[in-house]
Amino acid sequence: MSDLMAIVYWWFFFLVLGVVVWPLTWRWFASFWDRGYGLTKAVALAVIGWLVWVVGILKLVSFGPVTIWGAIILVAGVCWWAIAKRWKKDFFDWHTRNWKTLLFEEILFLLAF
Repeated sequence: MSDLMAIVYWWFFFLVLGVVVWPLTWRWFASFWDRGYGLTKAVALAVIGWLVWVVGILKLVSFGPVTIWGAIILVAGVCWWAIAKRWKKDFFDWHTRNWKTLLFEEILFLLAF
């Protein structure tokens, strides 16, 4: 795999992780000017990593790619269900008004990455 393809692959993976927990950070960091979007990737790594660690340490499942992907899917389901259930209109209205902020932060992350 070329270096450029590896960068694109990992950037896309981190983008997916950020999207997974974006509803969570949107609520947790409501007072931030970007509603916490800049923290989504770090929060995703922390939440998903903690969940995988807990189920592994309790020996509920063995550690591996299936466990990691299962945790990602579980966290995504819970986060997006909460948005759909309670804050759907506010969440999507905010995105309509602030899409340039999200794009700017994503480009900034890509450049730093």
